[in-house]
Amino acid sequence: KKDALCRSSEHFDLHNLWWLAMNQEHIGDELKRFARSLTKLKFTNAEYNKLYEIVESTEKYYKDAMVALNSKNKEAALNLAKSPLVKVCDKALENCDNLLFESLCDRFRAISRNIYHIIKITIY
Repeated sequence: KKDALCRSSEHFDLHNLWWLAMNQEHIGDELKRFARSLTKLKFTNAEYNKLYEIVESTEKYYKDAMVALNSKNKEAALNLAKSPLVKVCDKALENCDNLLFESLCDRFRAISRNIYHIIKITIY
């Protein structure tokens, strides 16, 4: 019976590692698409500043999620889950009519979802 529990726990850990790797891969893919788009598009200084704010917020959110995961800190993960990165994207899109800018913000919404999935590994 004890061996069955160990295998079950190992299976759970393996699933979590796979889920983590898959979400990190998606984050990397979205960042590559963002960087490729950013080199080809022109924005106003205000839009660049908003994008910079989104990138900074995303970096902090990701780092905090990874620290919570590494330390298995459910409380920190729950706090992160309560303040999603999507709000930063929504704020940047207020009074914006540039569809290209909006499409780049959508990349960060996708990244936000992937980071949220990483946070859920810690919570559950």
